[in-house]
Amino acid sequence: MRIRNYFYALMTDRRQGPVDAAVKWALWICSLLYGLLVGGLRFLYSKGILPSFQAPRPVLSVGSITVGGAGKTPLVIAIARALVSRQVRTAILIRGYMPSTQSAFSDEAHMLKESLPEVLVLTGPNRRKNIEACLKHHAVDVFVCDDGFQHWPLRRDLDIVAVDTANPFGNGHVVPRGLLREPIGALRAAGMFILTKTDHPHSDAPALRERLAHINPGALMVESHYVPTTCVDVFEKTRQGLEHLQGITVVGFCGIADPTSFRESLQQAGLQAANIFVFMDHHMYTEEDMAMVRTWAREHNVQNVVTTHKDAVKILPFKESWQGYRVHYLQVESEITYGKNVFLERIMAAVRH
Repeated sequence: MRIRNYFYALMTDRRQGPVDAAVKWALWICSLLYGLLVGGLRFLYSKGILPSFQAPRPVLSVGSITVGGAGKTPLVIAIARALVSRQVRTAILIRGYMPSTQSAFSDEAHMLKESLPEVLVLTGPNRRKNIEACLKHHAVDVFVCDDGFQHWPLRRDLDIVAVDTANPFGNGHVVPRGLLREPIGALRAAGMFILTKTDHPHSDAPALRERLAHINPGALMVESHYVPTTCVDVFEKTRQGLEHLQGITVVGFCGIADPTSFRESLQQAGLQAANIFVFMDHHMYTEEDMAMVRTWAREHNVQNVVTTHKDAVKILPFKESWQGYRVHYLQVESEITYGKNVFLERIMAAVRH
């Protein structure tokens, strides 16, 4: 875990020592090679030199150009809900990431299943296999592919790319030197950009819109931000309106790519965070982690603990550890603030294609 934290600090330029500079130089060389590799693969798939699968139903992809933090999963949920509300039979394709020993599903897959009980969630790296197996048993009108912008073996009818306005491209380098999954020029393949976290204090949506329009003038541009809606008991699944929680002191913890967004969501919800424990993205919690948060809460006489939905699904095995505490996750939804009508029209046009 320490090694992972160290390399993430290098990728985000949080370490500046002389040894760090030497390691960054080596990572930069690796990133050049990796950028050439992924750029070449995208080119070969786009030209049909490498085969790709055309699904018998439309496929909408929600992806990103960076590693983590762009807000793809809340957008997938929002899009799926919009489709279901229009009587479009929807299934979600998700690869899954670092499944725990307690479950065959990733944290994002659990989030999707809990948020969208009426929607099929198909987990696995082979999207073609999942699509073909699904259509043998279910009537589906459209597939929404979570994190599909770099999944070139599957053709998409619409590529939606989420871009974090607070940190759109990291330091501008491709992994492992930076956070870019592939060179920025790949954004020319997007059909729609959704600018996320536009209410973030460090965001500059107008400047980002201008840059994206220069890269891909034909893509539709939409803006969004997060809106906290309710608090949900992690273990009992009961819901409580935010109006009943105003001013309550809580201790929080999260293991997401952008912990700042969690802190801001707590503030939006009116909760007073006395402390927030931050873990690495996709962190798999242990009893020691729970004991650390619980000890701090007990010593400071705080009975209310809040985490994210993504983290909540990973602490279900620790129910007994939290006896005597109220443990909730903050339900946060993605809200389109600019371009909502054209956003929905473009999605429905792709579905009818």
